[in-house]
Amino acid sequence: MPHKGSIQITARTQQFLEEKRNRLDRDRDEQQAVFAAIFNGEKDSSGSSPLEEAHMRVSFINWQIEEIEEILANATIIAEGTYAEPTVVTVGKRVVLHLRKHGVENHERIVVVIDGACDCSREGASVITPESPIGAAILGASVGEERNYESPRGGSNHIVVVSVSCG
Repeated sequence: MPHKGSIQITARTQQFLEEKRNRLDRDRDEQQAVFAAIFNGEKDSSGSSPLEEAHMRVSFINWQIEEIEEILANATIIAEGTYAEPTVVTVGKRVVLHLRKHGVENHERIVVVIDGACDCSREGASVITPESPIGAAILGASVGEERNYESPRGGSNHIVVVSVSCG
């Protein structure tokens, strides 16, 4: 678990994460209403009881909320355009990662930029949000550091930070 202040985010990213957490809270409330309907014997339009699906959705939403809350609890807010030392992964940095999925060594390299407010690609890099499984795993990591993260589809994945540069 990161130490307080070990993750640096901008005020814009903080706002994005707080809004995302609020949306997830509303989604969780809606799913809990589905639980209530199920327990009251209501069925969906197909006549089936969607209890398992609702439970999986609530579990995933709870996991996302926990990830966001951990980032926010350990974050130091920095000014836009201000970055930590160039070897530490922060929002806005371009990061090259060595990826190993589900324990299989495949020497796959991916390039990402963490930015909570952008949904576009940046010069050959995939843009990911700080609360994504990879984003949450690598925030605050240094070059050479190894991190693990759980895929939303299940399975443990291992990544190594190869390089960090300004986005």
